[in-house]
Amino acid sequence: MAPPAVAFLQARLAHLGHYAGKVDGDYGPRTAEAVRTFRLREGLAPAQRMSPQAWRRLLALTGHPSELYELGAASVIEAGGDPAGLQPGPAGADSDGGPRAVIRLRRKSVEVRSADGVRILPAAVGSPRHATPTGDFRVRRIVRLPGGLLGTCHIQFEPDGLSIHGTDQPWRIGREVTLGCVALYNRDIDALAASIRPGSWVTVVE
Repeated sequence: MAPPAVAFLQARLAHLGHYAGKVDGDYGPRTAEAVRTFRLREGLAPAQRMSPQAWRRLLALTGHPSELYELGAASVIEAGGDPAGLQPGPAGADSDGGPRAVIRLRRKSVEVRSADGVRILPAAVGSPRHATPTGDFRVRRIVRLPGGLLGTCHIQFEPDGLSIHGTDQPWRIGREVTLGCVALYNRDIDALAASIRPGSWVTVVE
């Protein structure tokens, strides 16, 4: 991998908290271990090199900055990447240009990324005994509700295991108190539901 591509990789891994070394373009042991940690955290096979799937996961979490394309396809191929799957598009958006949501459990927030920028929504997440699952989930169904325990909207996903809904208990927001689901203020779940649709992707990371 060319040094500029390594530096790009190091900066993105550092942004996600996997790399604490110097961004110097050197694919040394610390960078290799950071790649391995990233792959494990994202549910990929443990390895110290990037793969097409790993590159796509990295870009899904950190956006599609134009610097990557300035490196040229050769650098991506050397990195084990797939230039055909790395077409420029709005940062963090789905391939069709629609918004993409990223749930950050440690920050207890939902980031809604679109061509217009990033909106941060405070959230309640799973308790230590009922952790919210991590990974990629596709919106299966959006159900409008009159209020109550699930608030004004319930967004269901596939595979099963994740849901996002509103709440009639706003004091829970910002805490680890749910049974694994993600809860938002009703105004925020309504805004999220209006910006995504069945088939949209949501990524959950620590």
